[in-house]
Amino acid sequence: MKMITTTLQQLLLWLNFTSLLIATLSSANSSDGQNLVGLSLVPASRAHPGAVCLDGSSPGYHLQKGQGAGQHSWLVHLEGGGWCSTVQECIYRARTARGSSSFMSPVAFAGHLSNSPLENPGFHNWNRVFIRYCDGASFSGNVNEPLIVSARGHSMRLFFRGQRVWEAVMEELLTRQGMLNATQAILSGDSAGGLAAFHHCNDFKKKLRGDTIVKCLLDGAMFLDMPSISGVSLIKDLYRKVTTLHNVTSLSHTCTSKQDRGECFFPQYNLDSITVPMFFLQSSYDSWQLRNVIAPAIVDPSHAWSLCTTDLSNCSKPQMGVLQEFRQALLRNFRPLLGHPMWGMHIVSCLHHTEELYSYLWNGFTRVNNMTALQAFSKWYFGGGVVQNIDCAYPCNYTCR
Repeated sequence: MKMITTTLQQLLLWLNFTSLLIATLSSANSSDGQNLVGLSLVPASRAHPGAVCLDGSSPGYHLQKGQGAGQHSWLVHLEGGGWCSTVQECIYRARTARGSSSFMSPVAFAGHLSNSPLENPGFHNWNRVFIRYCDGASFSGNVNEPLIVSARGHSMRLFFRGQRVWEAVMEELLTRQGMLNATQAILSGDSAGGLAAFHHCNDFKKKLRGDTIVKCLLDGAMFLDMPSISGVSLIKDLYRKVTTLHNVTSLSHTCTSKQDRGECFFPQYNLDSITVPMFFLQSSYDSWQLRNVIAPAIVDPSHAWSLCTTDLSNCSKPQMGVLQEFRQALLRNFRPLLGHPMWGMHIVSCLHHTEELYSYLWNGFTRVNNMTALQAFSKWYFGGGVVQNIDCAYPCNYTCR
């Protein structure tokens, strides 16, 4: 009988997901051209002094104006996309859309940026902003002078000014686009953009009017200070290089007075500095961290972990033991937040990295406590109560896809 009930639940969930998928595809094929939103640049003539991308080009953002009841509500999203920790990495990055606005194209707004009432109820008619990530240090670098380097026989200048890009785009949104009149505002970000949203959350609140309701949404941003299977914390070394190369100086003084900047780049050492309500979307088997923090190729030359970190069903018992230790470490960092309505969370046991920009994950089939990511966040945001969904350990969640 229990098996029949479970099967029926799966069928109902699948039917709901199928209906949403059909509606989403119909919306994508409508006259709005998949809801493509064009790029707006912040010209140097009115930008925060020296606010430029890695290659010296102007920073950019994509804005879809709010309508009706949402015209004074704002959702500002910071794009993710890793970091550059060496000059050579930054040279390469400067020749892509993650380092230069010269390569940026229109963006299709989906997931929590969607304008579809079915796909994104509660937020579809807000002012929705997608800020492009073009500095390589989670919008936090602040080096005064450009670095002159040689690349392919030519000299070029690299600018490490992510903090100024943040300031410039905020000024643009506040003074020229009307965000200063916001009655409510959300700062969100995915991956490295989520890390940026974490470190800029308090400042975002300070830039808005005192009566504006402000909350932050972080997606796949709880990067852990954990050793790899070799016993060395490679990500800590990465963060130390990033914060040094880019001169990251905007981190919490509470943390930097006790620890180095590389350590203070981790959210886990800064939770007590946050004063704005914050919601975490996170996988307890974060695919990026499993492949780049726990078992990166550099410490797995035989590729013994590659199948496991691609599909958890391929993991051996010892490998799964390591992954369960990762999950427990993640939950230990969330433990001090439990029971407090200021902190919301939706921790899923599926193998992925981020959710909010993907319609099928934001409001699709995957659930924790029978709630999608959108439903969990909406209940926390609008309800004001405690919403802290923590999934059971793999492989219990049959909605993972």
